[in-house]
Amino acid sequence: MGFSEGVLLGIVAAVCWGTADFCSQKIVRQLGVLQVLFFKVLAGLPLWFVFAAVFWKPLPLDFGPWAMLLSVSLLSVVAFLAFYKGLEIGKLAVVAPISAAYAAVAVALAVLFYGESLPPMQAAAIAAIIAGVALASFRASEFKHSKKIEKGVFYGLATMLLWGVNVFLFKPVTRAFNPFVFGALMQTAMALVTAGLFVLLVKKAGLPPKNCWLSLLAIGALEAFGFLALNLGLVEGLVSIVAPIAATAPAVTIFLAKTVNKEELESNQWLGILVVLVALVMISA
Repeated sequence: MGFSEGVLLGIVAAVCWGTADFCSQKIVRQLGVLQVLFFKVLAGLPLWFVFAAVFWKPLPLDFGPWAMLLSVSLLSVVAFLAFYKGLEIGKLAVVAPISAAYAAVAVALAVLFYGESLPPMQAAAIAAIIAGVALASFRASEFKHSKKIEKGVFYGLATMLLWGVNVFLFKPVTRAFNPFVFGALMQTAMALVTAGLFVLLVKKAGLPPKNCWLSLLAIGALEAFGFLALNLGLVEGLVSIVAPIAATAPAVTIFLAKTVNKEELESNQWLGILVVLVALVMISA
């Protein structure tokens, strides 16, 4: 896989995840954190089973890959619970950019442990992407007037650390299983864990209202395609390239908020979007 393919797959992941995040906040506040996580994972499972059946690969026999698979599955459950809790009590435009800074964690770990290195131009572009996402994804006025920002920031930081470690670990696990089989096994493990939590913690368990299923199916499918694009990019591509591009998802969310919900953007958001676009051109050159 060439460098340009890794960049393209990172962009696909960003578009899918940014759209999924845009669809998530309303339904999280309607159904609750655990319910949304459980049912969106359940909704995405059939798609993953199709991927795995078409691109099946013999499973590894060593204990190591299975232990890492279980680890990243558990980390993913905790990370999504933290992210959705942040969306439930805080603002998407505050929580999303902090969570997206997972790219900085993943890049730092990749440089330290995988020995990845970048030319100066691309390193500057990665830094610009991370800064641009932060600028594009929050309203300065919200930090002054929202009473829920502090809690949202806490859950955003937790998500940032968990996703950063997870993306760093995805590379060896993806190579051991292949992106399609790994995704199906990970989503199955997440479904089992969340099902257990759902039974234990949700007092009045039941199916979501019919008007929620289309949103849950859309979120499940978008996150599946985004996760698959990320994994394909990480198989041969650099974590320090693919992860920051995928982390531009909040810019997609803000764009949808502007075009669909007709939300007004502040000057810092326009500047951030411009920085991200310029950085993507730089990193692809």
